Amino acid sequence: IQSHVNITGNTTIGKLITKLFQPTDGNIFLDRVEVGQLDPAEVRENIGLVTQDPWLIAGSIEQNVLLGAPNASTEHMLRACETAGVSDFANQSGDGLKQVIGERGDGLSGGQRQAISIARALVRNPPILLLDEPTSAMDARSEALLISRLKKSELNATLVVITHRTSLLALVDRVLVVDDGKIVASGSVEAFLSASNKKAQSAKGKDADQVTNDRGVAT
Repeated sequence: IQSHVNITGNTTIGKLITKLFQPTDGNIFLDRVEVGQLDPAEVRENIGLVTQDPWLIAGSIEQNVLLGAPNASTEHMLRACETAGVSDFANQSGDGLKQVIGERGDGLSGGQRQAISIARALVRNPPILLLDEPTSAMDARSEALLISRLKKSELNATLVVITHRTSLLALVDRVLVVDDGKIVASGSVEAFLSASNKKAQSAKGKDADQVTNDRGVAT
């Protein structure tokens, strides 16, 4: 495992890393090489990207998982599907991974579409995994299972998670907080959660004081 980082902030960060956007100021480095010096195709070939709104084609679940990795072994594909949670719903169908879905995943829930997108990224075995709100459409149980399986899979990759969900912090060891295009905080998961809890407690205290003051005025 090279590094596991969570970025609490803007989805634009992911688009900059994958060269979908070009920075107007500053620099982005991958393995100490400025991305501007790298071919966009080379950058994206080495990044497994999972977006909030997965792009799926009309075809079987298997075909969607293997997009970009047509030569992946059956064993590797099945392992990726198990880790991502695709097997959980595919096995409920008599067709399994051969189950046909419509354009953009018609017939599946949002969480199931995200699971397929995650399996697609995993099956490529890229050196960088970039997950942008990967569980935004999943229920709590599916998300918890995904987190547990990813932790057990011992990913040999740099994992970048862009999210506002604190539950996904279980996957990372460092947190970057981005606000208005700037990194306003950086540190361990423990330090981030501690600061968040203190901020929440402070906010509750102020709310309680406000309620007391409001009642005093009413009286």
